[in-house]
Amino acid sequence: MDYAQQEKQRFVYLFIPIPFIFYWYTCLPSIGLGDSAMMVEQIKHLRLSTHVNTHNITILLGWLLHFLPLGDLAYRLNLVSVISGALCVSIFYLALYQIHRCWITAVITSLFLMLSHSLWWSTSCKQEHATNALFISLSLFLYGRLQKSNNPRYFYILFFLSGLAFFHHFELGCLVGGVSIALLWRFLFNKKYIWSTLWRCSLCFFIGFLPYFLLFIHDAVISHSFNATLSGALGGQFKKLYFQGGFWYGITNYLFLIFFQTPSAYLLTIILGPFFFFKSWRISES
Repeated sequence: MDYAQQEKQRFVYLFIPIPFIFYWYTCLPSIGLGDSAMMVEQIKHLRLSTHVNTHNITILLGWLLHFLPLGDLAYRLNLVSVISGALCVSIFYLALYQIHRCWITAVITSLFLMLSHSLWWSTSCKQEHATNALFISLSLFLYGRLQKSNNPRYFYILFFLSGLAFFHHFELGCLVGGVSIALLWRFLFNKKYIWSTLWRCSLCFFIGFLPYFLLFIHDAVISHSFNATLSGALGGQFKKLYFQGGFWYGITNYLFLIFFQTPSAYLLTIILGPFFFFKSWRISES
């Protein structure tokens, strides 16, 4: 690598600190919402659980940060969301750059994500959504590495991440795990080493899933009810909320959330995104 390429590489990484500075500057100094207060209580007492309304990795990170001598407890715990959200945007930026090799595209797209209402709000106070977004961003980064190198070892990391996602939140684990299986199916099509890759991916998933599995056994023993523990892990009282309303109610609510994002230019990427996705998919297939 010559000197010009080295200078370009250093220039590419200049964007990475920006999300950390931005989210730290806009972070709330207090608790914020009622849900955040509940999370503060869970973090302070380190209450891990497999219940669907528990987010264990956020709780663990918050428990570590609450020892820092920085402001009051609420502010220190809000820093968990700041770190998770900033890492999400930075890793998302690196994923885009490694795929397209254009730092301008990566910066503009990452700024849309950083300034979107959902992620910005989630990083300003103690919320678990930023950690969820971090898992998805890591998955995109690993997919980019896999696309460039065609090396199955990135699948092993991806499946470990899928198993660990269950420890954070059951629905997140289903999402990341489902995408991982779909990618693996496409990758292994007509490959000779399918079985060796499958058992290694399964092993990595089990290692990542092990904390959730052990915690589930602990919850079942403490509650003296396997069925109650399983019901809580699969939705609990939230099942009634999932199926309220109807199809059109869900569609209109989804569209409202999409248009609620800022800046409004983000909407243009949603409209044009499917076109360029299918275009690039056909090119990669050929």
